[in-house]
Amino acid sequence: MGNDALIAKKNKITLLENEIKMLNDKEKELNELRKEYYIEYFNTDRDDYTLLTDIPDIVLNEKHVLFDHSALNVDEIGKLICELFYEYEHRKMISMRSYRYATFIGRFDRYAETYPILVIGDEKHVIENEKNDDNIIIGFDCCSELSRYPTDEPVIFNTFYYTFSGKKSNYNHLVGYRGGLSFDYKNYEFIKELIYSLAYYQKQHDISYMSPSDTRDVYRKIYKK
Repeated sequence: MGNDALIAKKNKITLLENEIKMLNDKEKELNELRKEYYIEYFNTDRDDYTLLTDIPDIVLNEKHVLFDHSALNVDEIGKLICELFYEYEHRKMISMRSYRYATFIGRFDRYAETYPILVIGDEKHVIENEKNDDNIIIGFDCCSELSRYPTDEPVIFNTFYYTFSGKKSNYNHLVGYRGGLSFDYKNYEFIKELIYSLAYYQKQHDISYMSPSDTRDVYRKIYKK
């Protein structure tokens, strides 16, 4: 009986090892399919002004195919997000520029730096307390040069590092370098869909810059407004 029990356990171990191997093979196949789907999703030709939904999660550790086409006017995007909040959540939101402040202690002095941000939230929270956890914060890019993204509404960076100081464009890449959004969108799927759909439109037309009015026009056509 003892020997039979030992053989039975050995057989069960072998069976489980084979099942695990099959699962590992299935997992590899699943990951490959996810990668293929991820790449094809963002490269498939669709009708103009398509609203992207069911956007796949990040699966590649490399530059996202939409990154180069995701530079959008932050101020205009803030207004559009407010419109979508009203449409989907029936909430009246506002977007407003503000600043983040940071102090650095040097050898002989303190250095104060200010970084422009766009705050989106309920009016009271935005005006009285931009640090409210419910607010959505979109940062401006200190490397976004006016020569590359002309704008009538530049932002001011006041930093200790001279190369980052001064007037900058109010455009920023809103799709992250390796996917996802470059800001915390608080898991509001309609914000993610907005950014990806606009970036996808720019990719389809091989453009990297739209004026605020062009952005709004594309937005209206995507959402059939």
